Amino acid sequence: MTLESPDDLNRFVGIQGAAFTTGSEWLGALGTAIKGIRNECRLPPALDTKLDQIMTEVRRVWPRL
Repeated sequence: MTLESPDDLNRFVGIQGAAFTTGSEWLGALGTAIKGIRNECRLPPALDTKLDQIMTEVRRVWPRL
């Protein structure tokens, strides 16, 4: 699977419409989604770099993720 656009990424991740009780819960779901994307898709280097930046923030709350 390849992601051709930001809309493709949004549909694949699917957590934008979910409700979370805390910001850390949301970060955990986001980090899990990023790991899934990386396991299933080839990503353009620019997008992978942006996901690295997001994962830096995720790991502040969820260091083992």
